[in-house]
Amino acid sequence: MKKNFEIVNSDINSDLSQVIDGVVKLPEMQRLSSLIENNEYHDSENVLSHMEDVFFNMQELLNFNFITSLELKDKYKKYFNKLVDENGKYIKGDLLLLASAIHDIGKGVEKEKGITYLHVINEENNTESTGHEQAGAKLVPKLLESSDLIASEIEFVQNIVKLHDTFSKDFCLYNLKKDVGEDIKIIQKINPLCIELLLHIIADNHKADVYKEWSGYFLNELFNSEFLITN
Repeated sequence: MKKNFEIVNSDINSDLSQVIDGVVKLPEMQRLSSLIENNEYHDSENVLSHMEDVFFNMQELLNFNFITSLELKDKYKKYFNKLVDENGKYIKGDLLLLASAIHDIGKGVEKEKGITYLHVINEENNTESTGHEQAGAKLVPKLLESSDLIASEIEFVQNIVKLHDTFSKDFCLYNLKKDVGEDIKIIQKINPLCIELLLHIIADNHKADVYKEWSGYFLNELFNSEFLITN
């Protein structure tokens, strides 16, 4: 049985457990357990439980068992095993996993008195959370101020939180062609963290029926192209 935010991927630095344990106990995280999200991406889902699911999904994705070529799989592994900063201790995979654990932290932030970024918008109890990415990114330095992450590592996590919805369903529908060569060019122009952001959005949307088609395309075709990862 899995434990709360337990690290089960052997490639992840074991020291990250202490960082995550400390963050999860913070009131900014714990208050998310009382927020319920209900929309096309979340079916009456507890925000904290959702983030834990994404955390475990990310660990599975970082095994890269969906890559059919052993050579390409090794390339991804090497990419995510690189230190973010030679003066730090954490690799890209570590920090992407940490970001997945806190990515929706902004949903519990008040956008105005008594109203959080995640709020009900109609009588059917549907919710929206526009702007939660930026609100969450602003919280990241505070959440990690007692950790052993250095400034550049915190910035990496902050950028993932800020941009984690970059490749949303609407972005895909209106910009991508389902032509691997063309789509890789479009995606790579968006942000240097495009590979990390793609993995995150797959982990984040695994329960969303509206996104399954795109997740399958990303995993089976884009990630299995030799042109997505160039170093």
